[in-house]
Amino acid sequence: MNKHKLMVVLSSGAVILSLLIHIIHRIWPMGMSGMSMEHNSTPGEVSLIFWMLPILFLGVLLVLYVKKHELVPAFVTLTLTFSSISTVVGGGGMVEYHFSIFMVIAILSYYENVKLLLLMTGIFVIEHLVGFFVPFFTPIILGTSSYSFSMLCLHAAYLLFTSGATAWQIASKKTYTQQLQQQNEQKQHIIYDMMKKLHETNGQVRQTVADLKGSLEESQAASHHTTASMQELAAGAEQQVIMAQKSSEFLEEMTQGVTKIAEASAAVSEASDQTANEAVQGKEKIQEAIQQIHTIDSSVQHAASVIHQLKERSAEINDIMSVISGIAAQTNLLALNAAIEAARAGEHGKGFAVVAAEVRKLAEQSNQSAEQVARLIQHIQQETSQAVAFIQSGTADVKNGILLANEAENVFNRIADASTYVHEQIQQTAASAQQIAAGSTQVLHAVSEMTSFANQSAASSSSISSASVRQLQSLQTIDQTAEFLSRLVEELGSVTEKLAKQA
Repeated sequence: MNKHKLMVVLSSGAVILSLLIHIIHRIWPMGMSGMSMEHNSTPGEVSLIFWMLPILFLGVLLVLYVKKHELVPAFVTLTLTFSSISTVVGGGGMVEYHFSIFMVIAILSYYENVKLLLLMTGIFVIEHLVGFFVPFFTPIILGTSSYSFSMLCLHAAYLLFTSGATAWQIASKKTYTQQLQQQNEQKQHIIYDMMKKLHETNGQVRQTVADLKGSLEESQAASHHTTASMQELAAGAEQQVIMAQKSSEFLEEMTQGVTKIAEASAAVSEASDQTANEAVQGKEKIQEAIQQIHTIDSSVQHAASVIHQLKERSAEINDIMSVISGIAAQTNLLALNAAIEAARAGEHGKGFAVVAAEVRKLAEQSNQSAEQVARLIQHIQQETSQAVAFIQSGTADVKNGILLANEAENVFNRIADASTYVHEQIQQTAASAQQIAAGSTQVLHAVSEMTSFANQSAASSSSISSASVRQLQSLQTIDQTAEFLSRLVEELGSVTEKLAKQA
């Protein structure tokens, strides 16, 4: 049960008890008196006030309890204290009801709070002081109108002693509890460290066992593999001897072949050298042909220029012959006119007519000659045009020949370069062949050593195989031990977890 809930229930019981005392003493005012002291009835107004105070504090307490307020313990103290005071007042100050003070002390000690005890003690001290020094409250609180100071001091002394002793016990208990708690925390810390280290150690051992098992599995697999390999090695050693003998024979044949390759490489080197020289000569001939083609191209260009000039001169002659033909036509016309005039002159114009006839004949001959020359010039111009066309075609062919010659020169250059490269490669091949031939002897010696080593391997494979079998048996024993250790680690881990949960 919650501490506050229990205290609220007890406080409610104290309030109910106080109300019952008030009701009983109102019905039987003196019925509860078993003492020889004088008891006075409590005035109604004062009794009502002291009757309502515990109820008021209880109502506030219930509200604070619902809200889970931090002042709940304080109002529990007030409710219990004023319930006791209300009980004393409701009982007419009877001494028997003053024992309710010790009930309150006993109930409040459950909180183990010295401040609450001091609050309660202070209220009770004030109550008794008011009851002793204020005559109006003396019969209400102390139950009689005359109360000795010694009785007050004795009553107060027991109250203070009881309250002080309870507070002292609470303080001592808290100190002892704190010491026990500190010791418990230290022990818990030590146990926690031990459990933590034990857990870490357990984890490390578990990991070590796992690693050991993994290593054992790998070692067992390796041992199986090694045993099988040794057996294969024993069988393979004999094959190596046979292969070494075959390799020796093959190397001898290879040496002979390499020697032939070296001789053939030398012959090919000479042939490639000749090819390179011929390629260089061909390149020089191509260059000479290109120069000749350039010379022909220059001559053709010059001939084309001369023919072009001849064509122009023919055109000029044709123009001159046209002029001569015109002059001959005019002369013929003038001769005709002169003959007409000579005929008119009669006898006097006969001589002039003869001259005119001769001139006319000459004009006709000149015209015929001019026409023949014009026809010849026309033929010359046609032939000149054909010659120009042929020369232009020849010029284009010469240019194409130059291009082809240049391409041929480039081809011969590449041939020469390739021949040089091939010659160098053949020389390197010949050198490599000589080196291979020289190294074949060393390889033969190495093969002999390999044969000897193969014989030794065949002899030692049997002993290694036996050792592998023994190692495999040892690994199986270690594996069984590791399995047992793994089970112990698992049991230790479960115990550690249980201890950790209990801690």
